[in-house]
Amino acid sequence: MSPREGVPTTWSDPNPHNLVIEAPYFYGAPASVTAHTVAVGSLFEYYYYAAGTNPQTYTATGLPAGLKINSIGVISGYPISGTAGVHQANITVSNGFGSRTLPVTFTVTNQAPDFASTSAATIPGGVENAPLTISYATLAAAVAVTDPNNTITAIANGWAIDPI
Repeated sequence: MSPREGVPTTWSDPNPHNLVIEAPYFYGAPASVTAHTVAVGSLFEYYYYAAGTNPQTYTATGLPAGLKINSIGVISGYPISGTAGVHQANITVSNGFGSRTLPVTFTVTNQAPDFASTSAATIPGGVENAPLTISYATLAAAVAVTDPNNTITAIANGWAIDPI
């Protein structure tokens, strides 16, 4: 075959060459890492890589809301509130010669509570221009909410809340 019709192609290398054509497959450490734990609102990033003939396409189903996979196999994002629990996902890599799917488990922890109260709360002990430490239990009791996991690290409107 010639790049130009009617013009013969001359190869300068007389040695035979093998052209490897293969379906993709996951390999290395990522192939053995099939369980991840991430907290709500925390950055998650992990690279799944595969061997095989290019180009390859990565897709994922069942990821916790807030996570996505890109075209080179990187899963990243921040799990959103309401996603705490165990999620069974499938990471698939495909090319023109086949595909492989890797089942992966995501455990999303540290579910932030929903603060639905808009009532003002008064917590004694505050001194102007001095740090104030308030236990999570005291704050939650002051605004009449509960945290289903009894743990939280949340930052909103300049407030940092951490269980004590």
